[in-house]
Amino acid sequence: MRRKLASGEDVHGLVIRAHVQTQGRGRQGKVWSSPAGGSYQTIGLRDSGTSRLRMPLVGLAIGAGLATTFKQAGAQVGLKWPNDLYYKGKKIGGILTEYLQQHLLVGIGLNVSNRPPEGGASLTGWELGEVGEIVLEGYRLGLGMFYSGEDITALWSEYDVLAGQPVVIRYDSGVIRGTARGICNDGRLKVEGAGGEYYAVGVGRLLSYNLKVG
Repeated sequence: MRRKLASGEDVHGLVIRAHVQTQGRGRQGKVWSSPAGGSYQTIGLRDSGTSRLRMPLVGLAIGAGLATTFKQAGAQVGLKWPNDLYYKGKKIGGILTEYLQQHLLVGIGLNVSNRPPEGGASLTGWELGEVGEIVLEGYRLGLGMFYSGEDITALWSEYDVLAGQPVVIRYDSGVIRGTARGICNDGRLKVEGAGGEYYAVGVGRLLSYNLKVG
């Protein structure tokens, strides 16, 4: 998708599905294992010129849309800030958003019939094609909610696997220890400190954070 966009091709509304990814990427350039049997899709969306799609909240809205459509299909998928998808207490996939040349590129990967990485989960027994359609439906739902101005923080809270969990967040300037309390209206993670103070944690300066889910 990035190469098509760089070459001047129209990628608005384009969906690319892959059976295998040899250069799958996660957040902060991390490698995302993408063997055969998983669901891997990248979707291109042209911005309207307002740069609204640069907002971190759009990726969270898409996550809420995915969790909703999977719930309707019979799978309780949870969300871990900022971009992980969880199933039965383990990571099942993720969402990667990238803003390039007035376009938002959305990559969504899910373990289905492939063997998941250690500590991960998969939608064993689900049809790969069915999962792909649920993903697209969830993407459209989440994007629609974002554009319509719905309260994404409330929707996110229905699937938030971090809510009430202890977190240790490392920045280049220090460490924050506290309890996750949902997300802010701008998409940052809300953390309550030991003294009752609140922090809004953004992805930009985040080095790492440790937590236990489930």
